[in-house]
Amino acid sequence: PPWLRLAPPVSLQTLRDVDELKKLQPLNASYPGSGPNGQRPDVVDEAVEPVLAGRLTERVGRFRWAGGQPAERTEEAYRRAVQLIPPAPASTDRAQVLASLGQYLMLRLRLDEAVDVCRQALAMAREAGDELVEAHTMNSLGAALIELGDLTGVTHGRHALDVAQRLGQVDELARSYVNLVLSLGYASDWTEAIRTGYEGLQLARDYYFSDSYVGGVSENLGRALLARGRFQDDEMVEVTPKNIRIRKALLDPNERKKASRKKAA
Repeated sequence: PPWLRLAPPVSLQTLRDVDELKKLQPLNASYPGSGPNGQRPDVVDEAVEPVLAGRLTERVGRFRWAGGQPAERTEEAYRRAVQLIPPAPASTDRAQVLASLGQYLMLRLRLDEAVDVCRQALAMAREAGDELVEAHTMNSLGAALIELGDLTGVTHGRHALDVAQRLGQVDELARSYVNLVLSLGYASDWTEAIRTGYEGLQLARDYYFSDSYVGGVSENLGRALLARGRFQDDEMVEVTPKNIRIRKALLDPNERKKASRKKAA
């Protein structure tokens, strides 16, 4: 699409982050910072480099979450990261760790806490002038508000999508489509949810969104189609290199009959 400008796949910031993350590698090759005893990276002196220590600790939280560690340990890392990075002057680093904590709280359905932390992150991101962190935060904030029944969450979701489109940030764009289609469904704007869902899947196919994002958009689109009577509960949304289509989840008619009888029993 004419509005999509892809960001370079590797930026200087990314390279710097990789160099910083290497400091954690001795602890655990698979999940840095999540070793058997949950050690902190002693190669970074918190008193001397609190911002770097905070960003690395935020990454520890991400790895713990991805590695399936107890939620308390993930939250411990995120909150420690926020403690380490000073609130003044306004900085992207502080905004990012707050945004990560807000996203974690949203995903844990601790919605009132998520809204409070996301608003802190949003104010910090705007003061620091970081639009990407702003979009990331708006995504989490919008999703939390919608879950609380506040339809202004749709507005936040649209803003996040607009910023991600303008910046050409594919990962945030994918996340925006997942959350916005869901939010539009909560608002019962099924027509727009369906339109946005198909648009998101088109981009997913063209720009190789990760499977988790494709699955999220497809699932939320399916709910919208089902609500409008354009989808049956034995169907699925399929994304192929050439088409986006609705088809039966079970292609074999005999298997469909068996599944139908089992459901009716």
